[in-house]
Amino acid sequence: MKTSYAKIADLGAGAVFGLETMLQKSTVNLSLLSEGAECILISKKFFLQEANSKVLRVVSDLVMSYPSADYVKQQVEQQRQWQKYKKTVVHDIIQRNTDKSPSKTTTGNIKIYSKRWH
Repeated sequence: MKTSYAKIADLGAGAVFGLETMLQKSTVNLSLLSEGAECILISKKFFLQEANSKVLRVVSDLVMSYPSADYVKQQVEQQRQWQKYKKTVVHDIIQRNTDKSPSKTTTGNIKIYSKRWH
């Protein structure tokens, strides 16, 4: 199975990442991708040994909640289906407009409709 990644958050200057694992066991497997930002990595063991109750309260306020893996998979699949549908619709519209081009001669069935007058 091919591994896929979905962007679920943007972190700006001063942002924190991974604090949810300091307070509880996380069931979400996340990866951090940096475009050149400097990151500080602190071991969980060290953090929990050195953090006092005030720090832990601040951390609990900073914790971001992330969507579940199942939700992300559902959203990715929905986006893929939408892109596929959109591509098909655009292709069909372009094809129809190309077929209607006055410079193009078409030979095929022509349907004629008449309106009944009462």
